[in-house]
Amino acid sequence: MKKPICPNCGGYIPNNETPGAYMGALSRRDNETEICSDCGTREAMEDYILSMKQSGYGQN
Repeated sequence: MKKPICPNCGGYIPNNETPGAYMGALSRRDNETEICSDCGTREAMEDYILSMKQSGYGQN
């Protein structure tokens, strides 16, 4: 069985410890591409930080 590869980082989906054991994350960038758990977390954090900056959170 071929192990799925994350198109963002080249690691295994869902992660390098359990490649192919279950589905990975769905990319927030196109809502279609399956990516590894780490890249899914990274995309979520990038979106969160961007939304906080745009809202002016933490600025006086």
